Amino acid sequence: MKPIHTSRAALIGLPLLCLSLYGFRVVDATLQDDPPPPRPVPEGPAPKDKEPVVIPVEWRLSPDAEKRRAWNALEGQAPPALDSLVDWTSPESQTWAGLKGKVVLIDMWATWCRPCMEGLPKINALHNAYPDDLVVLGVHVQRGYTKLSMETTAAKKGMTWPLAGDPRSIFASALGVESIPGYYLVDQEGVLRVAGAHPNHLADIVGAYLGPPKEAAAHVVKDWPPYTEKNLFATNDLRGKAAPDVFVEDWFSKEPDTKDKVVLIEFWTTSVRSSRERIPTLNTMYMDLKDDLVIIGITADKFERARGYWYSRSTRFFGGTDRSKTMYDSIGIEAQPHSLLISSDGIVRWQGFPGDTQDPLTTNLVRDVIAKDKAERAKREAQPKPAPEDGETPKDQPKPEVKGDGTDPRGGK
Repeated sequence: MKPIHTSRAALIGLPLLCLSLYGFRVVDATLQDDPPPPRPVPEGPAPKDKEPVVIPVEWRLSPDAEKRRAWNALEGQAPPALDSLVDWTSPESQTWAGLKGKVVLIDMWATWCRPCMEGLPKINALHNAYPDDLVVLGVHVQRGYTKLSMETTAAKKGMTWPLAGDPRSIFASALGVESIPGYYLVDQEGVLRVAGAHPNHLADIVGAYLGPPKEAAAHVVKDWPPYTEKNLFATNDLRGKAAPDVFVEDWFSKEPDTKDKVVLIEFWTTSVRSSRERIPTLNTMYMDLKDDLVIIGITADKFERARGYWYSRSTRFFGGTDRSKTMYDSIGIEAQPHSLLISSDGIVRWQGFPGDTQDPLTTNLVRDVIAKDKAERAKREAQPKPAPEDGETPKDQPKPEVKGDGTDPRGGK
């Protein structure tokens, strides 16, 4: 990573929605008192050589006795076919035959459903915790469905699992969906095991079938991300090439130390909603990976406007302005947000729109780059260094020290 140049240094609870719209209600299940179901729920045949999985009744929703009986009747049966769903965001349409051997969590949702959006962190956490054994299927209900709105929301919210629309409500009707969000679990044998799962017990239910998540320490070192054919929304493709110098005119935060760190630079603007909505995602990523990752948000907006929004969002990572568009022009940025992920040797390893549906910039991808970067750095450090010639002083260029523990890079002018 080249030195950072700077011209001047500078420094949840929402009301419950209960709507009845086109047959779907939005409910916050966490605020309900769930009566027990009228009878024990059959679990169906267990896989060979395995004990049957027993799901406690309190891990299921019971909005009323009649609805619980209808859901009970679905459990132990094959789930509804997926062929009525349209506009899959995955490269290929999903089928139950193709999903056999995986646990599948069905998420019935909509772009307009606030509790659905508030439940996404739990879904994302499960998606990341079981990357090889769990498949999340997000099915958008009929009301308000358009392919564009689904894909736009997916990009903004980092929904990288397969999504599809149910415009004729065939799939939702077969599952007895009357309110959203709605969660259903299908086991490895392709049997619907839990209908109407309680959102507070999704991790418990998935864990009952898959066990505890694997330790993060067991992260497998992968190669650098492949350079996917896509629209970069920039005239210069820098992937695999040296990153441009980081140029910041005025910092909102203190200046970061990038030595031996992977650096994520995100170009953003207050005038684009998808840019603004990236800040919570980046906050979470930074707090999870701050020992190995530096995130720098750069904007060409006016300093006071950008800094005001920056602090209003309790931004945890680093940032500042490039009003002269020095970096923008060197990359040829055509749309924002635009991201560069740079390894510690100064090479761009990922570039583009972070919400790209085919090649998204996910936390798992960043973890992979960090793991690969550590492995490559260890190889470089293990190589013997040539001895200095007589009278020559070894060249040493330490980075300037940054005061503080790094948990909150916000400074201020």
